Amino acid sequence: MSTGDLYYVYKNQTRHIVEFRNGWGTAPALWGHLCENILHIDSSSWITGGEDQRKLWDLAIDPNVSKEFRLVHAFTFDRAICPLERREELALECESVYRQIVLKHPNHINHWNSIAVALKVIKPPKKAKGIGLSCTSVSDPWIDWIGGDTWDIFDIFKQVA
Repeated sequence: MSTGDLYYVYKNQTRHIVEFRNGWGTAPALWGHLCENILHIDSSSWITGGEDQRKLWDLAIDPNVSKEFRLVHAFTFDRAICPLERREELALECESVYRQIVLKHPNHINHWNSIAVALKVIKPPKKAKGIGLSCTSVSDPWIDWIGGDTWDIFDIFKQVA
């Protein structure tokens, strides 16, 4: 079974923070919700690729999508980080996303509230650039990361007119 994981991201390395059992409770829970409730397509359309998948990724910069969904969606992207000083703001948005998803799918795995709690309670080291999310241990972008470009999830709001 895959996991979702939070990491401290430094200039040239990462350090694991916490694991969430069953990676389907991170990005897949969110992506399925976005597919169904915003794009009005099958909840598993993100798996198949193509035009539906491109539409899903574009929701992160769509001004018609609520701030909490754009921000949390951006956090699911590879090499995306939340700056340490903004982790509590992200935590509030994760809680909101959790509540909205659980209303539609109360019996589905959903880690967004647990991610919010973790973001609030961790004591980050000052030298970390931020916090990154791996949505699945099957293709974890942070586990062997040795530096390179990252991007601030809050920058998506600069792209929205």
